[in-house]
Amino acid sequence: MRPAAESSAGTRPRRHPATELKAAVGFLTRIPVDAAGETAGAAAYSLVGAAIGAIGMAPLLIVGGASPLIAAFLALATTTVLTGAIHLDALADTADALMARDPLAAERARRDPRLGTGGALALVFVVAVEAVALAELVDGLGVVAAWAVGIVACAASRATPVLLALFAGQRAAADGSGAWFVRDVDPLAVLSVVVTAFGVGALVWAAVGGLAPWIALAGAAAGVAAGLVLVRLRRQLDGDGLGATTELSFAIGLIAVAVLVA
Repeated sequence: MRPAAESSAGTRPRRHPATELKAAVGFLTRIPVDAAGETAGAAAYSLVGAAIGAIGMAPLLIVGGASPLIAAFLALATTTVLTGAIHLDALADTADALMARDPLAAERARRDPRLGTGGALALVFVVAVEAVALAELVDGLGVVAAWAVGIVACAASRATPVLLALFAGQRAAADGSGAWFVRDVDPLAVLSVVVTAFGVGALVWAAVGGLAPWIALAGAAAGVAAGLVLVRLRRQLDGDGLGATTELSFAIGLIAVAVLVA
């Protein structure tokens, strides 16, 4: 989560669909957009997440029939390039902080640009599990259905930080980008991401059938739960924590569907 300047009046700016969409694209991807910088675009997170999934999971359609595991790694690599690894970076920083012995060491670890042992292990485990889960989905559901489930998981996981802002409230982040994001989220943004995520799930369900898209949506709830645990462990949930729960939500959604299929 990257901070941005608040409006001069210190209040939440009026939401406009185009502004929200541009801001969400600017925050969640590396696509250059002319965003105003006054809003995080939270209301459009699930929509942009679905687009990230549609593009990022495309290698499953192209290579999945020949080699599911290679296709899975290519899909994750494509998604990483598209997003600038923002959530993987947040996951690594958060893992390093959680491995620290005391709050002061945790803060130093979070701000240290170098990758620590905890962060390295978290990246390896999470990416490996995501790749295996995607490969299992290709084997069990076929390339089209696996691609569709990836879209749902991306849409649902991007709703996670918005839902956390609602459930964790101001106590989730004392200052910095996390606090700014929490202040930027309002009930309309929460309603928007929930409706969008379920809408994407419904479209996928209509196209490929089965319970898979609904299980993938459960990943968002699991990500919120993980965020609340982080709040409990660290007493605050900063921008890195919000990004980390987004990645965990995506992974959990894929794992849940893969286990169901197996």
